[in-house]
Amino acid sequence: MFLLSVIGTTTIAQPEIRPPAVLEKCSGLQLSLPQSGMLAANSGSIYVGSTNGVLTSYASRDLSLEWRLEIGGEFAADILPLEVGPVAVTNSVQNAANSGEGSIIRLIGGKTGVTSWSADLPFSEKYFLGRSGNAIAAISRVGVVTMFNRTGELQWRSIPFGTVTARPAFQAGRIVFGTGEKHLIVISGPNEASVSKIQIGVVPRSVAFSKKGDLLVGGDRGNVEHIAIDDGKAAWKFKTGAAVSSIMETDEGILVTSLDNFVYLISDYNGNVIWKRRLTGRIVEGGVSLGGYFVVLVNGENTGYALELATGKIADVFRSNGNEIISGSPMQVRPGTFAFATTESLEIYAFGGCGAPAYQVNPAAVGLRNKRGRLFGQPL
Repeated sequence: MFLLSVIGTTTIAQPEIRPPAVLEKCSGLQLSLPQSGMLAANSGSIYVGSTNGVLTSYASRDLSLEWRLEIGGEFAADILPLEVGPVAVTNSVQNAANSGEGSIIRLIGGKTGVTSWSADLPFSEKYFLGRSGNAIAAISRVGVVTMFNRTGELQWRSIPFGTVTARPAFQAGRIVFGTGEKHLIVISGPNEASVSKIQIGVVPRSVAFSKKGDLLVGGDRGNVEHIAIDDGKAAWKFKTGAAVSSIMETDEGILVTSLDNFVYLISDYNGNVIWKRRLTGRIVEGGVSLGGYFVVLVNGENTGYALELATGKIADVFRSNGNEIISGSPMQVRPGTFAFATTESLEIYAFGGCGAPAYQVNPAAVGLRNKRGRLFGQPL
């Protein structure tokens, strides 16, 4: 069967995409400790954080136990995976804000599970971790940015920039995050001189860098804007039906998830809709793009979806077996493979089968071009 696609005045016959059942569950591991939903992965290992401050490393190939470290306290940030091992931030189980105790950041050896170094941070119930060039950046809830080098030496600590409302994004030594004062804070180095502030008209809820280095911003009222980083002007605007929960650029366009239950793929050129897909519930923390698919978890329904990037069609659906999914978003383990946590288990799925090559694309989309003229099936 063929579909007719009209581009300008040229009519091109294209094969119809028939989404197969593309996902295979590779493994599942029952977890004995109460889970916090903190997951991270680097090449070969998956790191799982428990609610009692225990960090466990599993081999991603078969989920065998590699090591377990009892840090104590509570995790205050998502785990940051580095080549040498994971970085974690914890707080005491006591009310550290009143007791005078601060937060603690640690780098843990990926092969040994032994703490390589630790350092004090100003107390914050929530931290955001990322890499900024060769530095490790920790951003507190009130927007204090602390940078360390790889040996744990303090490089810089900023003033508070305001309550963080949009999870920081990191790209090539730069950081951007949004604040409740309707500001975008852009940092390009470990000093005050590297900081710029952009005023926008909405409270930002999601931010990202475009591939060209400009800013993609989603607001609390559904606004999506492409903002030039040099002058702060919007190249285009788009509107969803509710607050934007995530935004990311792919080779196919810009993926936006909204609390209106929709996933949108919009053009990075003018913000026009390429496709949109309504799901059965809210996507709270976005998803992961894997080889021609976009994978998301639906909040409160213990269900996930794999959408075709070419069309927005649902390629497959997966569900947890009676356990509540507590991961906000799936986590890429390796190309074509992702993981998520439930209250009692760690589960891994793969596109094209668990024994498929490391890079797997949607076979139904190979040879088709998207609206930007790019061939599907090319490596992302």
